[in-house]
Amino acid sequence: NIKYWEIWNEPSDMNPGMWPAPFDQYLKLYETVATAIKAYDPSLKVGGPAVCNIGFTPVVPFLEYCRD
Repeated sequence: NIKYWEIWNEPSDMNPGMWPAPFDQYLKLYETVATAIKAYDPSLKVGGPAVCNIGFTPVVPFLEYCRD
């Protein structure tokens, strides 16, 4: 009965403890997982990544990727 999904927490190549890969690999993971979740049930809400600060470097590239 989980309706809201967050895909990862603070993925950034600036913090290898949280995501030990380039950020573009996170974007590919996000697309794959979000697509699978929505294919399973389009009413589910998919969000992420969790970030500490809206000024956190990956926020803008993530939003642009989702938009495109």
